Amino acid sequence: MAAPSPPTVPIDISSATAVVTGAYGKFARCALTYDFVSVVTYAIIGEEEELQASLVASMASWPPQLFGMLWLLVGAALLFVGFALIRPINFVTGTYISSSIVILLLTLFAPSTTTCGTIVWMPVVVGLSFGALCAWKRGSMFAVIGLIVGEIVGRLFYNLTLGAWGAPDYLAYSCIGFFSVVFSCMLFYVGDFTWTVACAVGGAFLVIQSLITLVVLPISPESALIHFVEFQWPDITELGNSYYNHEYLSYLTGDAGVYMPWIITLILAGFGMQVQVKLLAQKKERDLMRASQAASLEMK
Repeated sequence: MAAPSPPTVPIDISSATAVVTGAYGKFARCALTYDFVSVVTYAIIGEEEELQASLVASMASWPPQLFGMLWLLVGAALLFVGFALIRPINFVTGTYISSSIVILLLTLFAPSTTTCGTIVWMPVVVGLSFGALCAWKRGSMFAVIGLIVGEIVGRLFYNLTLGAWGAPDYLAYSCIGFFSVVFSCMLFYVGDFTWTVACAVGGAFLVIQSLITLVVLPISPESALIHFVEFQWPDITELGNSYYNHEYLSYLTGDAGVYMPWIITLILAGFGMQVQVKLLAQKKERDLMRASQAASLEMK
């Protein structure tokens, strides 16, 4: 006797999209009732085409090396001081997520609300408050990011293992739940270090890619290192395909113009990570000293 299939919950994507779009549209219409918002918005929209045309025309006259230098500076900043972006990104992410949730909750549970003060200021106040909390308590934001990363890793793990072996689809949710909990707890405790590693690797990649573009290719345009500049990232949707995995592994290991720069990138990332860890430790030590001095002054 075959095991009963798990119940499915029908999801109408069109209806869900309409709800989300309507919620944001309602918020936008109410926000435009405030003079300062409408003036700024219409000014930006009115000048957008002219600004875009002038920007495109001016960028066409810029030397290509300028863009390479800009990416080199961005990569160096991520490589050595990427940890400084933790609080601003946590603030922006926390503000956006919490305000979006409030907008959707108002639409779902209080659809009759027509007061623009409530529709606009409740998401704004909650968003800014939660964003400030996420910037102050960085671990909370890392836990949320861990849930998102765990969902991606769980789905990828299912596609590469259980799905490829013919396991039922509902086991994907078990994998997603397991990895979401694991990554959420892990990032909650080691979020600073995880972010430092990610910034160091990303920054090192941009630095090496920019140096190849600025230094190597002008001297040797036919160099195999151009393959690293044109590096092809894997297609996540195809990673469950064994043939695709074999082909992509051959792509990574069969071309010296790809794997040699990656080896240098990882070495540079390790150096940048050490620099960031030392700078972050010094920053925490200075913050602790200030807090101790402030506490001693209050006791006096």
